[in-house]
Amino acid sequence: MKIIEFYFDFVSPYSYLSWVQLFHYFSPNNDGLSSLDRKKFILKPIFLSQIFSSYDQVPPAQITSKRDYLFKRCLKVAEKKSIRLNIPAVLPFNPLFALRLATRECSGENQIKVIDLLFKLIWEKSIDPSDPQAIIREMNEYGLPGEELIDASMKRDIKLALRKNNQEALERGVFGAPSFYVARKESSGNLEDESEIFWGEDSLEDLQLYLKGKNYYNKDKFLNFLEKVL
Repeated sequence: MKIIEFYFDFVSPYSYLSWVQLFHYFSPNNDGLSSLDRKKFILKPIFLSQIFSSYDQVPPAQITSKRDYLFKRCLKVAEKKSIRLNIPAVLPFNPLFALRLATRECSGENQIKVIDLLFKLIWEKSIDPSDPQAIIREMNEYGLPGEELIDASMKRDIKLALRKNNQEALERGVFGAPSFYVARKESSGNLEDESEIFWGEDSLEDLQLYLKGKNYYNKDKFLNFLEKVL
């Protein structure tokens, strides 16, 4: 069985756009999952700033022309796909608080609902994700135990869980968000070495094709490329 690890950061509008397009696959009321099965997904929030630092990269927001181009494209994608996209309350914002809430270790069985709510608060309702009281209020209205989740997010093991996600992302070769790491799961529970990474909102179509067994690229040319650059 193929397992899809979805690496995302709330600070990334492309992570939000990907989430909106994927969310209906995670809905418990959705039985027509085609090639994307919610049971195959492992949701992994990561602190993207640390990923960039690990590669000695400058975040896109610090390069004015790149920042403006990328967000303009986000707006175009949102318009084309009828996705609601608003400007966050604060820019830039610190996503750490929200990322810890979104870990499986913190939110447990409520992880999908927590992630969905946090994306909506930031990119639809323009609510500051670093405001605990606002988060508690919205969670309670959404039917989630706001105070309990906030308290849990402050614990050391939750902070370590987020760090573990970052470390695993780097080990997988993740360099940005959103990223989809796909590998086959053995009966022992371990992931096989053969894997693929799909990066960016615009890779969703390629991801679905890959899951259907259609990986469209010339492997011989890729191997030849590797021989020359390594």
